[in-house]
Amino acid sequence: MSIAKINNLLLFLSILFSNLCYAQKETNIWYFGKKTGIDFNKVPPQALTNSTLTFEEGGSVMCDATGKLLFYTNGLVVLNKNHVTMKNGLGLLGDLSSTNNTIILPLPNNDSIYYLFTVGSAAQANKGLRYNVINVKGDNGNGEVIEKNTLLELDVYEKISGIQRCNNKEAWIIVRKWDTDEYHSYFFGSSGINSSPVISHTGTIIGANANNSIGALKFSNNGKKLVAAHAHENSFLELMDFDNLTGLISNPIIFKSTPAGSPLYFSLPYGVEFSPDNKLLYVSNNTFLDDGENSLYQFDITSNNATTIEVSKRKIAVFTNNFSGALQIANDGKIYFALVGENYISVINNPNVYGLGCNFVEQAIFLGQNIIAPVRAGLPNFLQSYFNPLLSSYNFTINQGNCTNKNISFAITKVAGIDSVLWDFGDTQISKQLNPTHQYNSTGFFDVKLTVFYKGCSGASTDITTNKIWIADNENFLTDDIGICDLNNKKITANVNVEGATYLWNTGNTTTEITTNTPGKYWFRIEYNGCQSSDTINLSIKPKPTVYIGKDTSVCVTKPIILSAGNFVNANYEWNTGELTKDIKINKPGLYFVKVTTNCQASDTVNVFAGDCGFFIPNAFTPNGNSINDKFGVATTFGAKNFHFVIYDRWGNTIFKTNDNTQKWDGTYKGKAMPMGSYLWRITYTTIKGISKIEQGTVMLIR
Repeated sequence: MSIAKINNLLLFLSILFSNLCYAQKETNIWYFGKKTGIDFNKVPPQALTNSTLTFEEGGSVMCDATGKLLFYTNGLVVLNKNHVTMKNGLGLLGDLSSTNNTIILPLPNNDSIYYLFTVGSAAQANKGLRYNVINVKGDNGNGEVIEKNTLLELDVYEKISGIQRCNNKEAWIIVRKWDTDEYHSYFFGSSGINSSPVISHTGTIIGANANNSIGALKFSNNGKKLVAAHAHENSFLELMDFDNLTGLISNPIIFKSTPAGSPLYFSLPYGVEFSPDNKLLYVSNNTFLDDGENSLYQFDITSNNATTIEVSKRKIAVFTNNFSGALQIANDGKIYFALVGENYISVINNPNVYGLGCNFVEQAIFLGQNIIAPVRAGLPNFLQSYFNPLLSSYNFTINQGNCTNKNISFAITKVAGIDSVLWDFGDTQISKQLNPTHQYNSTGFFDVKLTVFYKGCSGASTDITTNKIWIADNENFLTDDIGICDLNNKKITANVNVEGATYLWNTGNTTTEITTNTPGKYWFRIEYNGCQSSDTINLSIKPKPTVYIGKDTSVCVTKPIILSAGNFVNANYEWNTGELTKDIKINKPGLYFVKVTTNCQASDTVNVFAGDCGFFIPNAFTPNGNSINDKFGVATTFGAKNFHFVIYDRWGNTIFKTNDNTQKWDGTYKGKAMPMGSYLWRITYTTIKGISKIEQGTVMLIR
């Protein structure tokens, strides 16, 4: 498709997608100051209070392409998406007292490797430019620092900025060499960082007093301009041209932000930021005089003439009690401003407008009361090309609706510069339409590849983007409704496992499995790359049989009793005696247990003890070792208290006694067999009802 054929369509779509393509979502989360932050995934942006890190000045944050947090750093430590220290994430050699102390770059053509660059402060021990390599898929997806504090250059401080090249993947990292007039541009590509920089001379040496290193370094979002704030004894701004293809810096011009008559060494231009259209420059300045002022200035830089730029200076705001800190553009096109000691972030709402029409609001976003005065001097440092719609990568959205839908619409999120496109839908079908709709004939996962042919800053170029889509077989992620007997830590599992998907239950859980103790309706929802599906399950409790076999009771061997478990339809009965009927007859004391199973299972237990049944005692026994009538004593189950049983020989000598009604005489005395004959016995006891009794008689020992 030629440019002429799609020109009108592009005009329409450029308006339609203007909000979508302004910036990439890698910058959607900010953390800064004392454990505070802002979420730009929300409209309007919302304060964040989940940070566990403190930043004095610089820092950096990295999100994925959907705006989800990956990790963040203050130059000393890296915290992962869970706000805990990343594996091997301690001991970075940045510095808390460094204006721009870090910047993060994704490794081109890699979905897991990021480079985190740090620069120190001239006044502190940790000096120089270093890099750290992070694998966000390491440590089970929590991230891991796999290379740390690799030194690139020692004598660079406080200033670091980055911009993507024209191919939207490679990048440049720029630092200022101390005690020289040099800027060093480091090329960053798919092989990582090139340790041999491109060196540019400006003719102005920055060095000597360590405070001269203070001040930000910032690219315009189109990568054509670079500005440095040089504080203290220098107290000027250095605006330069940048060649995105070669990394060379040229045409430096110097102009002042200092109020007239202020001693130079009291002046501190600190934060800098370009307007989205790159025509205006915003500068925060602090004078440190008793009658001085801390200010926010605006300059028109379109003339590229130092005198004209100085004359264009407009004072946007004055702050008598707060240090004027960092300035940073966000993906909503506004510039945010840090005033040290505030509970609010300030904002320039219309930064493309010259003069007070830029609509500066000093207290724009309240950061909460969890931390007193959380704002410090810094805001996150990003690749500035993230905020340029012409330099951001081409991507597309998927309008699928339900994940089972096979008819899917695709829309390119940025149309600027496109000459033609080629879609590969992952099922052997292709299209050259700008925003096609495609019908799939099967389910599963499909890698959709968009190739964009466009005219970039280096000429004819291509950009390839691949996204995976999922067409589900059905929405039956959960089983059928369940009626269960015992809802005790019941697990409900969704039968789905899609890498990269997000899950949500109506309980708030975000995994594929939940545990519950409560009956009711539960829904599960899955979202994946433009589609959403859900399923519902109802948990109910089945009724249990009410089983009662009576209260504890007594029994006599001569008077058996019936234990009944009740009469249930289609029930199974199981007694601990082994019987399988609903009723059993017993004549012995003991513990009796029954289990009844209908749809559910229930049980009951009764304790049966010996009653006031009297006892039976034989009048003869034969201790001959044949296990038949070998011993003499109480022959029946006998419930009694204070039991005492004594046997005497014919001369009245006690030859056996016991207080246990189950103990019996074996016909011996002191280990010797007693002779045949008649022996006298006597039993005294108290019945269960408390009646004292005496029983006595004789027994014949037969051998």
